[in-house]
Amino acid sequence: MIATKNGFGSIRIYDQVKAYKPGHLVTANDVRAMAGILQANVSKGIVTTTSDFAPLVRSDPILQPMMPHRLELKAGKDLLSWLEQVRNKG
Repeated sequence: MIATKNGFGSIRIYDQVKAYKPGHLVTANDVRAMAGILQANVSKGIVTTTSDFAPLVRSDPILQPMMPHRLELKAGKDLLSWLEQVRNKG
């Protein structure tokens, strides 16, 4: 998903969505692929999943410097809470 907010200081957010069953974890390589896209004209990348991330993804030395300002990870219950917040702002 690509969301763009135009105007002064326009931003572009890419969201990579992984609809996985419980136990099927998003790998560091999946998240690194999103990090690579951030080199283009993208303000922020978000990886969302209905499952969870592999154990060391959040501490990956390539990804960690980008989190949470350029790269954000949303999993399971955090994803549901975030979607509720977005819905209520509308």
